[in-house]
Amino acid sequence: MEYKTIATERRKDGKIGVIALNNPPVNAWSNQFIDDLGACLTEFKNDPDMNVVIIKSNCKHFSAGIDFGEILNKSSDAILDFFKKCMSIRPLMQSMPQITIAQVHGTAAAYGTHLSWFCDLAVASEDAKFGAPPINVGLG
Repeated sequence: MEYKTIATERRKDGKIGVIALNNPPVNAWSNQFIDDLGACLTEFKNDPDMNVVIIKSNCKHFSAGIDFGEILNKSSDAILDFFKKCMSIRPLMQSMPQITIAQVHGTAAAYGTHLSWFCDLAVASEDAKFGAPPINVGLG
């Protein structure tokens, strides 16, 4: 399947699935990004031959969190719906039979950090930085 904000690859005869976040410049979580990530995770989850899923980035940073364009000047209901959609990735990942690995480099902030937490294992490069900026504004 073709995605707009991620790239996929199958390695080792389909035993390893790779999801490369590809929403420049910082892999922000937009509605499209969440739809693509959710659809790909579901596709990989349902592949009985796949044993491992690696999530990495094709950009300078792993993920800087939400795309504020998705919530600015929106109603409180629309904002809540967007945050619920972001969090829908967690139970999906927890239900996956495959081992999930985050391959983190650059910044992983807010939902980018969450994405690494949702995985079974996170491997961070020496330049990786994790953060939860929403805590500073009462969203944590």
